[in-house]
Amino acid sequence: MGVGRGVAVGEFHVAGPRLTSTALLSLGIDIARWYRPGGEWPPDELADRYAELALQLVGPGRT
Repeated sequence: MGVGRGVAVGEFHVAGPRLTSTALLSLGIDIARWYRPGGEWPPDELADRYAELALQLVGPGRT
């Protein structure tokens, strides 16, 4: 589900769906710039934290 559709159906609560979409895309794209296997954060921890960040960007109370 796109951010705009999520807002339309009441699942996501953001004032700017296009900007929020761009921020979410950046999370996914930019990790490839700095992530290194064997680095400080294991992949499963990164996945959990990034999922939390994404939900914070679109979650209730964000307007």
